[in-house]
Amino acid sequence: NILHTDERGRRNNVMERPDNAETGFKCSRCGGMFGSHEQSVISCPFCGMLCDETSCRVVDFSNEEY
Repeated sequence: NILHTDERGRRNNVMERPDNAETGFKCSRCGGMFGSHEQSVISCPFCGMLCDETSCRVVDFSNEEY
């Protein structure tokens, strides 16, 4: 955890993202999880739904393959 001070001077705990995690989407139609590839809007590779921050849930997930 890192202490962060916001624009109003309030202190918040901020969780650091692990090195093996990336930000992506969880499709609200099919539940598939996939990387955002640094794009704000991306088509779900499983069902084709257009996902962005409002239509699909933003998640952090591991980018390591097992």
